[in-house]
Formats: sequence, structure tokens, C-alpha cells
Amino acid sequence: MTRTIAVPSLILSVLTALPLIASATERFGDFSLLDQHGAFHQLSWYDDMKAVALLSQANGCAAVRDAAPGYAALGERFSGQNIPFLMLNAEGVDRDLVKAEMAELGIDLPVLMDDAQVVGEALGLIHSGEALLLDPTSFTVLYRGPAGAGFETALADVAAGLAVSVESMPATGCEIAYEARDRHEAGGISYVNDVAPIIIENCAECHRENSIAPFAMNSHQVVQGWSPMIREVLLTRRMPPGQIDPHIGTIVDMTNLSEDEMQTLVHWVDAGAPKDGDIDPLAELQWPDSRWRASPGRDPDVIVQIPPQYIPPTGVVDYLNVVADIPIEEDVWIQGSEISPGDYAVLHHVITRVVRPEVAAENVRPEEGDNEFAGLEDSDLPMAGLTGYVPGRSPTLEPNRGGLLRAGSKVAFQLHYTTAGREVFDQSELGIYLYPEGEIPQIERMSGDRALNRRFLIPANAKDHEVSESAVVPKDAYLVSLMPHMHYRGKRMKFIANYPDGTTEELLSVPNYQFNWQMRHHFERKFVPAGTEIVAIGAFDNSTQNPYNPDPGQEIDWGPQSWDEMFIGYMRWQHLEDVTE
Repeated sequence: MTRTIAVPSLILSVLTALPLIASATERFGDFSLLDQHGAFHQLSWYDDMKAVALLSQANGCAAVRDAAPGYAALGERFSGQNIPFLMLNAEGVDRDLVKAEMAELGIDLPVLMDDAQVVGEALGLIHSGEALLLDPTSFTVLYRGPAGAGFETALADVAAGLAVSVESMPATGCEIAYEARDRHEAGGISYVNDVAPIIIENCAECHRENSIAPFAMNSHQVVQGWSPMIREVLLTRRMPPGQIDPHIGTIVDMTNLSEDEMQTLVHWVDAGAPKDGDIDPLAELQWPDSRWRASPGRDPDVIVQIPPQYIPPTGVVDYLNVVADIPIEEDVWIQGSEISPGDYAVLHHVITRVVRPEVAAENVRPEEGDNEFAGLEDSDLPMAGLTGYVPGRSPTLEPNRGGLLRAGSKVAFQLHYTTAGREVFDQSELGIYLYPEGEIPQIERMSGDRALNRRFLIPANAKDHEVSESAVVPKDAYLVSLMPHMHYRGKRMKFIANYPDGTTEELLSVPNYQFNWQMRHHFERKFVPAGTEIVAIGAFDNSTQNPYNPDPGQEIDWGPQSWDEMFIGYMRWQHLEDVTE
């Protein structure tokens, strides 16, 4: 019996607007991949180009080795014609091997690494050595076939602004094996056993009622309705948020989906997102009825009301500096803290400073507009420090962190709001979690620094303006976390360690920085010796290709507002002398 599921009209409009996958119509959807060097590529970013050339690559394939030199030569010939030349590896091979193969062939072209093979499937690639000419605006295949005379004719037509005059033709080469696709087609995919667990683990915490995501994944019916959009954000790597280069560093809280998880979700959507079994794991999920997230099922022991703020629908809101009482009557040991935004749409960031009792008694307040809170000291462990807020940061309680918060202390807040097209009265709160009464925890002192560069000037319409800065670790330490911070034009940031012995190591790469997801990335026992220089290297996209860019025609330098720019690489480490074994 066929079951009909009603789909809301809004979802239907989304479905009809989305491009189809590669088929007889030769249409496909947008996609994003890292190349063999870790650089991020999204097809739609090239929509100011006439077309994008693509050659299917596989290591050791004779057809590729025969076609690649001529393909690279065509890239040189059509240089300056607004047709970028790329390659794509859909066999899931280690990218260091691809680097070696390209070096052996003497070819310096980006090879997009389709580790999960889902892009190769969507493009309908069957053989390595096959050339494609793609329209990055309409997501259509303009030419498919050998990288020979027909391909050259198609390139010339596009360069001249003409319709492609040569017909696509079959290409021969090394057959690409899509083992996961074949396995899923043969054995099927279970929503209950395969799909729902992935969504619960990676998506549902944000995609639930009264949380940050725009819709709740609380049933199969909802997920099925949104499944084409889910497929699109997976292939473009927009979700899960905060993805990093998985081949660099030893990050313990990586948000990337595994290749198997990606294949399972995409193939399930391609099959129509069916449901099996009599239960719905998403519908059975129970979430705490709370706005607090650091410790599920537990509300903070102390809540500080941040003075409510009126945010107009439009215009510029200057940084606001306010001080609030902390409602405690005796000294307490705090385990952690978190900010609960009143309205995610307008609250951009919160910076906190503990105002010690002796300062609070003098009623010292930060000067208006003084973003460093002059006269107010950062608490120094074992005295307590309190957390701040930036978009995308997930609050957590860490063992042996926190400190002593003295009675009579206050907390100073720097509040940065952006307008959202409507009036908002924001009532955000600071929650403080305490250690059990009578327990004096063994607090481990934390240290750190910032690689902060204020000296840059981003040219108008620059697509990849690089900036760097560094900081030095003064004592032997364990690196705890790294966090990039830029604004709307931020494009990428990488952290590299230059060790005292002359060696270097890549620590973290955020190849597709997103202003709305500023995440701190954590390490576990990553030793860095005294004198290690940690360099942050990033880039800004001030062009029309950046959809978040407020004004590509302006030169941009350092400034406090979101349409200005910042370049900061936050670093936290723990000196070995402060570690409690």
C-alpha cells in the first residue's frame, strides 16, 4: 500500500527550486570540496566565470595520464578567459598520493577530493579521464566526453560567448567503483537504524524546538519533507557547521560527518527518504525544557540577568558596556558558565569581565565605548573567570576548570548587537555552575594569547586577501584550543606551529570560515615546547562572490562593527607547571 505524506507548500517551493542531480537532463546541484592542498572550492563561487572545466582524475589510470598534460595545456591556453580548470578525484584516495601523482606529471592544478564519492555520483562520472564543462550558474553540463578536440571546441565556444556547438560523447577510461552506492542499492538504508542515529548525534540538538536552528528535526515526516534541502547543505558542506580540514591536526571535537555518514544520508535522500519499522526515533527524543545547554538536564546554580536592551529594527548599534550584580552571598567555587542569548538574531557577541569586590565597592564602571574595560582586571586563577558568547560556540563544562568567585563581585558585559529588521527587547542571561557545596576543587590554571593583526587594509573587490600574525608560547605547555575570529569577509584561517628546532606543523585549518559559526577547536594533550611560534594565516573575500559582503567596492580595515573587519587567532594553552596529574 502506498502512503501519501502531505508536504507543506513552503517545502514544495523549496523542492521545485532546487537543482536536480545529474541525469538525462544533465543538471546537478551545487557542491563544495577541498582540493589536495586543503583549499576550499564551491562551484557556485565561480558563478562570475563563463564555465568551469573539470577532469575526472584517478591515480595510476593510464587514461588520466594520457589526458592530463593536454588538459593542463588547454588550461594555459584559455588562461584569462574566465574558465578555471580543476580536476576531481572520486575514488577516495589519500590526498598525499594525489599530490605525488600531480608532481610526477608536472601538473599544478587543484584536484578536488571527493572522499565520500557523492559529488562524482551527482555529476554522473563513470570513468576517470572524462572531461566536463560545467555552468556554475545554472548547474548544467555544457560538455561531457574526452578531453580532446570536442572539448577544445566547447571551450572555444564558451570563451567566445557562444552556445556549445559540439555534442557530448562517451568517454573511455578507468571505471570508477562506487562501492557504498552499490551496497546501499543492494541492501537498502534503514531510517530507524542508519539515518535517525546520524541525525540524533549530529543535527537534532540544534534542530529542535526553541533552539538556534530554523526548524526542528522531530519526526521522519519533517526530515523527509526537508530532505532535498538537507542533501544540498551536505553537498555544499554548510552543515554540520564549523567543519575543519580533517587531514590536519588532532582536533577532538570535529563536527565533520564521516564519509560513511555522508554517503548514508545522501543515498537515503536519493532513494526518496523512506521510513521503515513502526517506531520513529526522532519523535521519541526528549529534550530538557530549558534554554541552558552546557549541562543537559541541569540549570545553572546562579543566574545573572544582563540588563535588558532595546535593539531598533535598523541602523548601527554601538557597543554597550554594562555592569550587573552577581547574586551570591558567600564565596563560591564555579565550575563553568554560559551565556543564554535572549534573541540569537541580534546578539552578536558578549565579552565578560569579573569586577572584584574591592573594585565594585568603588563603583568603577567601564567608560562608554571602551572595549577593553579600562580599570577592570581579568580574573587570574584560582580566581574565577566567566565565559563570553560568539555565534556558534557550544557551551561545555570542563573538569578542573573555573575558580573562586568572591561574594560582592560584579560582572561587566560588553554587548554587541546587530539589527534584524524588527524591534527587539533582548533579555540575555549569564548562567553560572557551581561545584558541590563544601568541595574545594583542584583548579588547573589556564593561559593563552592572541595572534592579533590591526594593520591590514583589504582592497576593494579582493577575492583572497591574505593576512597573518603570530604569538609565542613562553613556557612548555599543552595546547588546549584554537579559534579564528574574522567578520563577514573572513574566508579561511590556518594555524601553523614553528617549533624551536626548526620544524613546522599544521595545527588547524578552517578552510571555509563562517562568521555565524565561530567555534573554538580543542586538542587533547598537544605538547608545544617553550619558544614555539604559532602563526595564524587567513584570508578575506571582499568580492561580489562573497554573499555576506556588505560592500565589495570599499577598502576595509580594522573596526569593531560586523561590516568592518578583525583578524584574531585566539589560543589557549596550559603550562606544564600548572598541570595537575
